Amino acid sequence: MSQVISPGKVAAALAEYWSPRVIGEVDDAYVKVARSLSDFGWSGCESVCAVHISAAS
Repeated sequence: MSQVISPGKVAAALAEYWSPRVIGEVDDAYVKVARSLSDFGWSGCESVCAVHISAAS
């Protein structure tokens, strides 16, 4: 059975900024979290399928 993980809690526990960690997998794609210094917008890159979710700490 899969374990429920809070992406916000995992990101908050990371010591380094912009050092992504894999926390799950959906089909053939990885779900990753990383700490950031601020919010950022959608990159608009057509060749990469990505979802960026920002959470306030």
